[in-house]
Amino acid sequence: MKILITGANGFLPYYLIEQLLQKQYTVIATAINAYRGKIDNPLFTYMQMDFTNANEVNAVLNEFKPTHIVHAGAISKPDVCEENKSLADKINIEGTNILLDAAQKNNCKIYFY
Repeated sequence: MKILITGANGFLPYYLIEQLLQKQYTVIATAINAYRGKIDNPLFTYMQMDFTNANEVNAVLNEFKPTHIVHAGAISKPDVCEENKSLADKINIEGTNILLDAAQKNNCKIYFY
């Protein structure tokens, strides 16, 4: 299995990546910023990707052809969402819809955290 993970710099995705690699899955970790983890594994690839950009999402999916997507990227703090509703909507709603569309076009199963 090839699994693409969004929001790879988050707490839960970090541990999910470790577990998936232990099971010998190929992991493509993505986040908008540079990866903060230290993983030295040939089954692991990190890509900077903005999942609110359909072109970037499609390019990564076309390059790596994942079988599954774990969508863990989001603005999760309620106060941040309240302070910047337009950014929260762009990331949490529009970005999720872009991933859903891309997953459907590429026959990927998608899971949400």
